Amino acid sequence: SYCNATTDQIGTCWPRSGAGELVERPCPEYFNGIRYNTTRNVYRECLENGTWASRMNYSHCVPILVNKKYPLHYKIALIINYLGHCISVLALIVAFLLFLCL
Repeated sequence: SYCNATTDQIGTCWPRSGAGELVERPCPEYFNGIRYNTTRNVYRECLENGTWASRMNYSHCVPILVNKKYPLHYKIALIINYLGHCISVLALIVAFLLFLCL
């Protein structure tokens, strides 16, 4: 006995598999506007009676979080960071020159 090839609600394609097998497939690359890490797997069991288990294990599928919400804030913070370092180095050079002259 075997389970027929099928596609679940998320779009993962499950191949024809022998009864009693635990089948693994890569996590979906993209679902509901969210990208996922495809190096992880999702699991589904082909039951002994030749039907797919209704529950799939997507718990290992981890979203790839790209923070696109505040790109302007990130750029401003980066500029402030560089300016702060430049001012600090400049002040250190001035202090060093004053120390040498006095």
